[in-house]
Amino acid sequence: MSDLASHRSPLSTQRIIFLGFVFRLVTSIIIIATLGRVLDPEDYGYFSLIATLIIVIRQVLDLGVGNIVVREIVEDPIREQFIVEGLMGWRAWVSGILTGILLIYAVMQDDLLRSAIMIGLALITPSYIILAQVPSFLARQAMLGPAILGIVLQLLFLAGMFTMIGVGTAGVLFCWLIILREVLSNAGYHLMFRKLASFRPRIAPVSKEIRRFLYSAFTYSGAVLLHSLYFNSDVLLVYWIRGEAELGAYSSAFRAINPVLALPYMLAIPLVPTLTRMAADNLPKLRALVIDLSMVATGVGLLVSVAGVIMARDFIEILYAGNYLSGELDSVAAFAWLSVALSATCISAPSLVGLLALHLERKLLQIAAAGFFINLAANLMLLPRFGFEIAAATTALTEILVCLMMLYAGGKVLGLERRYGWVMMIVPAAAVAAVLASVSLPPYQMLALACLIGAAAIAAIAVSAPARRAKKSIEDKDIAVATGSGP
Repeated sequence: MSDLASHRSPLSTQRIIFLGFVFRLVTSIIIIATLGRVLDPEDYGYFSLIATLIIVIRQVLDLGVGNIVVREIVEDPIREQFIVEGLMGWRAWVSGILTGILLIYAVMQDDLLRSAIMIGLALITPSYIILAQVPSFLARQAMLGPAILGIVLQLLFLAGMFTMIGVGTAGVLFCWLIILREVLSNAGYHLMFRKLASFRPRIAPVSKEIRRFLYSAFTYSGAVLLHSLYFNSDVLLVYWIRGEAELGAYSSAFRAINPVLALPYMLAIPLVPTLTRMAADNLPKLRALVIDLSMVATGVGLLVSVAGVIMARDFIEILYAGNYLSGELDSVAAFAWLSVALSATCISAPSLVGLLALHLERKLLQIAAAGFFINLAANLMLLPRFGFEIAAATTALTEILVCLMMLYAGGKVLGLERRYGWVMMIVPAAAVAAVLASVSLPPYQMLALACLIGAAAIAAIAVSAPARRAKKSIEDKDIAVATGSGP
């Protein structure tokens, strides 16, 4: 399909995604800090439940095949329309089932307002059929429009939130803002796709070929789905086992970390088309690139872990103005554990996309399945006895195990050389830890200091030899493709 050879390089796409992410991160922090202060723990817990259910609905409908579709479109653009329309048909079928489940659960709610919100969520579930078109944006590196859409919707959410607070709205009514934002987001993607692609997608029956495609993609898609579900299942398990109040406390940590959780994969996924071409053209270069990216990710991941653990109490105090700092609903330990989980996710991202480019999805499925069942079993055994903090600790330990398995699998296939470079990536995090641990300042001053030295550490990682090599390798491949000298 001629319109596929567009638009931007992976590095440009990463910059767009990152800038959009930074804006959403800032606005998300404002949202969670505001709602965490004005809502009681029960209502804040229910708000988090609805937000998490939306994430789970997206994941179940996507089935984890989004990245596989990107790869398929890049390798065979002629099949794009067939795949997109077939997946829309699949989503239509599954969304009907999910809508029915949510409606049944809504009827079971004791609170009429909560029941109405759950019904609203059920009724918008079919609109996620449209998101079968998202891989086409990634395949074209055309993420500017979605980034702008996300910024606009966050601004609208902020305006709506402060308006509701101004008129005295309280409780779980804020959940309606999330539902409205999702409807507008899905509609926006559909309108942008009409301008992006050369065809108008329709919901197609789930043909045998689409079923074969889903089956062939199952090893990787199952890995993505399981990994995403076990990270978000903690919210559901805390809600069902510990109740809304403890979910509110857990969410005060989880929702502060959650906006950042997707960043490693958001930045890694645009590399899939380039790595896929590189795997077919120059395997040693792919191997070297993944090693360099892994070293950079290790430096950033360790930095995140150090800052999150040392600054946990300061972050919670700043965000929630003294809430969730003491008693049974103290969420400081949960925030520290989830910071460690985030760092592990960051470190494993390059290995994941490297294995995907090499079509080693079975290894990813095995790793994700191990993580899913370990996390689920540990939570079911420990949550009833130890409270919501154990959910965060279980997630962190599971992510560390998954990260180690991912690095081991990547190491066997790609090799993990340049040990001196790996050691050097520890230095920025160690320096930040030494500075933060040696001072005792009020929370806002600690945050300012952490931002200052953290920015310096990120800059040091960005100009390191692995980062420079990775950037040059990606740019060289983009030039080769653009000039026709590469596949």
